[in-house]
Amino acid sequence: VCDQYEPGSTFKIVTLSGALNSGLVQPNQRIPISSTGEIEIDGVPLRDDHPYAELTVEGILIKSSNIGAWRLASQIGKLSFYEMGKSFGFGEQPGTGLPGESNGQFYSPKHWSKTSLSRKAMGYEVGATPLQMVSALSTIVNDGARYQSRIVDAIFDERGLVVEARQPTIVGRPISASTASAMRNALVKVCLPGGTGTQAVPPGFSCGGKTGTSQKIDPKRGRYLEGRYVVSFMGFVPADDPKIIGIVVVDDPKVSKVKRYGGSVAAPIFRRIAGRAMEYLKVEPTEPTGQELANSTQIVPTY
Repeated sequence: VCDQYEPGSTFKIVTLSGALNSGLVQPNQRIPISSTGEIEIDGVPLRDDHPYAELTVEGILIKSSNIGAWRLASQIGKLSFYEMGKSFGFGEQPGTGLPGESNGQFYSPKHWSKTSLSRKAMGYEVGATPLQMVSALSTIVNDGARYQSRIVDAIFDERGLVVEARQPTIVGRPISASTASAMRNALVKVCLPGGTGTQAVPPGFSCGGKTGTSQKIDPKRGRYLEGRYVVSFMGFVPADDPKIIGIVVVDDPKVSKVKRYGGSVAAPIFRRIAGRAMEYLKVEPTEPTGQELANSTQIVPTY
């Protein structure tokens, strides 16, 4: 609730939600990206890890294209992008009642530079707490309704009788139910073969979610540190009837055998936690595992 970080690509759920909710694009609409994997915004390079000549709108999320996120954000425009982020709760306290809650950082466009929209579209120049990020994902899972974050479910007296029950409270509807449905479909595909979140899927269950990777900042110099990152994965399980939503954030991972990405560091941790949670909640597996999966014929989605 108090530690904020630049979320990186997990914030692309806001970018895509804004683009889809505006009606400017459709999930399967193809968007030109960059055959070289690099473009310039006001003289500053913007890069993807892999070049894509074009992607579908949902493919931008699935492949986590920075350039694609910028293409969508530029169609939305600065003010609408800012309003979408605010409607998801960024820049304000979640209101759990816990001490030390952070607002994060989500400033109005009057404070932006010429390159700010391209950076915010991919989750840079944004300060968020893990609770704010998982709350935004919950909004998508809850058909576009944003609920008040709460810690206490009910208060009981010494006899075990309920003194006060805290009911779920809707505080806003940033996106329509149809936009939320399209976003959930895309987030599920993030965790299918070809997406960045395949290592997050617990055995026997479907999963939806988003990976994130951002460089750490040296607070003394105000510059990004080479080779040092905050990586994350946030997701929901099972995908068709979510019982849990969670987020794993790893600050400055020290690894040698895998790349320091959210999909390779944070996602496997999420998989283990979510798998144990399903056992604890006694949720029955619905997906094939092990040899069943190896023997099946999988259709890989087209992006």
